Amino acid sequence: MNDTEKIIEYLKTVPIGVQLVYCLIAIALGVLAIVAMWKIFVKAGEKGWKSLVPFYNLYILFKICWNSKYFWIYLAATVASSALNGASEAFAQGSAGNIVFLVLAIAVSIYLIYLDVVLALNLAKAFGHGVGFGIGLVFLEFIFMLILAFDSSKYVGNPTEAQQVDNNDQNNIE
Repeated sequence: MNDTEKIIEYLKTVPIGVQLVYCLIAIALGVLAIVAMWKIFVKAGEKGWKSLVPFYNLYILFKICWNSKYFWIYLAATVASSALNGASEAFAQGSAGNIVFLVLAIAVSIYLIYLDVVLALNLAKAFGHGVGFGIGLVFLEFIFMLILAFDSSKYVGNPTEAQQVDNNDQNNIE
């Protein structure tokens, strides 16, 4: 019996009412996440519909709180991570090629985690929150995105652009 058959057998034992409730809760949470992202975009001065378009919503999020060039780095690293994982599986387990690709895949995955953390911290700063809120966005993203969407915080601007302006002002003074 393969995994798919095991799942089907298990689902036959779960009452349909439980499955229906689970599906309704999942749909409600999905809609709530969409509404939260929509409101965050509107608070930041973007059109809410942009939160509905896959990849484009992430591009806009990078633009809101960091720099859109990092979106392209993030996207390339995601593709590279998948390709490296696939390449490591092509080699025999334990072979030199497998280990090299696996180590590279892990390194790229760690870099992606770093980008996610910096994005969350910058998003918190963009709405006037501190590092603690940013850490909340890292570990409890769904809850903190809802808080960000529905609290009274205002978009204060892209924190990386503010740093660039401060650096330019200091350069002009010298």
